[in-house]
Amino acid sequence: MAFFEAAWNTYIAFCSPYDKILDVLQPFYRLTVDQIGVRCDDTRWLADPDEKLAEHLMIFYWLW
Repeated sequence: MAFFEAAWNTYIAFCSPYDKILDVLQPFYRLTVDQIGVRCDDTRWLADPDEKLAEHLMIFYWLW
């Protein structure tokens, strides 16, 4: 799970949301939405993954 979190948080923090791959990544977006605010580790990120996830979701909402 640690590798997934590292990869996903890096994607969320540093990549723009791409609607062409949303169908593929939708299960991961759903999984991580349920985890907002639950993270209990002391990892520091350059950008808050929860905030960036919210940004991605708002952009998808706006595009669709």
